[in-house]
Amino acid sequence: MREQARMARDAASRVEEKAQFSTPSDPHEKGGYYGAAATEAGAGAVGLTRAAVKAAPKLVSAARKLHPREVLRALNQIEKESLEGLHIGSSGPRRDNCVACVVADLKGEGWTAQVVEAKYGYTGKERGFTEAMAKAYVQEATGSTLSARPVAFASAKAPAGEYVIFAGREHVIRGRIDASGAKAIWDPQTGERFKQFTDVTTKYGGSRAYRVE
Repeated sequence: MREQARMARDAASRVEEKAQFSTPSDPHEKGGYYGAAATEAGAGAVGLTRAAVKAAPKLVSAARKLHPREVLRALNQIEKESLEGLHIGSSGPRRDNCVACVVADLKGEGWTAQVVEAKYGYTGKERGFTEAMAKAYVQEATGSTLSARPVAFASAKAPAGEYVIFAGREHVIRGRIDASGAKAIWDPQTGERFKQFTDVTTKYGGSRAYRVE
């Protein structure tokens, strides 16, 4: 992971330096240089370290200024892959960023787990999040408040609204109750859906639902 991050940072630095101090006359020569550096940086940026993720946008921003169209196309793909490397969805490589996935799901369009972590902080297993820490993170990142006590989500009397569900001791997912009382439960990290709350407790053990207020 450290090597990937170093590759991304080094390549980004070379692109910026070249952009500032060199003006090759041949646009294809220019494009070839930046394309190679971008490819190297992109490979590192797809890694799971925060340093690599931060380096990728820097590289793309610097390299875009001087590239011919075909190289820009390649850079756009690298940028897309670097953003999707830590995304919400079952094809993503991360399985320890469920808190960030839930935040991105609550914030809506344009937000991914990677973008959330870049703005509000890393959420991986190294942080050792407790339930209280995870709740605090969600509240800070969304600007919302989670109910002080768990809500009986399975009850017919549970109030309508958006929910954050702590599934067992090590996972966080989402829930919703609409105005008609219809309920939905899903995992933003994997895309899995649950028919009812008891399915969550069967899979993960004791679970708690907090309403977003």
